Amino acid sequence: MFTTQLFFSYNTLGDKMKVLKKDGKNVVIFLPSFNIFLDRLKKDELEDYFRALFLKLEERYGIDQSGFYQIYVYKDIYYGVVLEIEEEEIPYLDYLDNEVEMNIHIPKETIFMYQLEDILALDLDTLKASDLYFYQNKFYIELKKEISKKNYFQLLEYGELIYGDKTKKIQKLGKLFHSIFCE
Repeated sequence: MFTTQLFFSYNTLGDKMKVLKKDGKNVVIFLPSFNIFLDRLKKDELEDYFRALFLKLEERYGIDQSGFYQIYVYKDIYYGVVLEIEEEEIPYLDYLDNEVEMNIHIPKETIFMYQLEDILALDLDTLKASDLYFYQNKFYIELKKEISKKNYFQLLEYGELIYGDKTKKIQKLGKLFHSIFCE
């Protein structure tokens, strides 16, 4: 059974973030664009950052994080960073009680899209700055140029952020309308 809990966190480790708890100890963390400092961290610094993050998740939300985790870091120049933290079920690692081990994956090319039911609510400038896909009766916007903050917040309000393998599938199988809104 799949359950999801949504937490909002502000000023945690100096970050503003949205925390989405999935089944068990799996967590998705959305970090806005001003947190792209993760690009500049070395591997050992990244591990320290995630260890501190795990402690904050436990302290603030009661999400006990111990064991072995696969961490996927998805980055986008317009949105920021999405962290997927998935617990790895490895029975012989039970001796790691109250310890965290991790494997960090940072895909070289990531694509962020915004799933929308209706594109008519969006500003024309947003549509002009985007590639538009239609896939499985839904619209998907992929930003190609920077848009105003007002338009970006509108896109976030009306759309759902999509990233990872699903975006590659949409690009491959969806109908592309990239020049329909150009002047």
